[in-house]
Amino acid sequence: MNDDRIKQFEEVLAMDPDDPVVRYGLAQELMDADRHSEAVPHLREALRVKPDYSVCYHLLGLCLETLGDTADAREVYQGGIEAARAQGDLHVVHLMEERMKGMET
Repeated sequence: MNDDRIKQFEEVLAMDPDDPVVRYGLAQELMDADRHSEAVPHLREALRVKPDYSVCYHLLGLCLETLGDTADAREVYQGGIEAARAQGDLHVVHLMEERMKGMET
């Protein structure tokens, strides 16, 4: 199932490689398929194109945590918290703050 959805996202991405929403969706599907290292560049590119995409920071942080890169995940969460606050996206702020607290223990 995931392979079909991944292929669909890749086809849409080929039509518009700068679409951050498509990159986010593709990254989610890759993560669901335990292909976290493949998801990272899509999330980073989505944030390059749309640096205020707060939920993307959250997903990238989760991905990096799964890969064991907690230092980078922490940095991503910190940037994401700033972006989310600026957008008024308090739910995402809370999610990332909770992830960071969990990394401290």
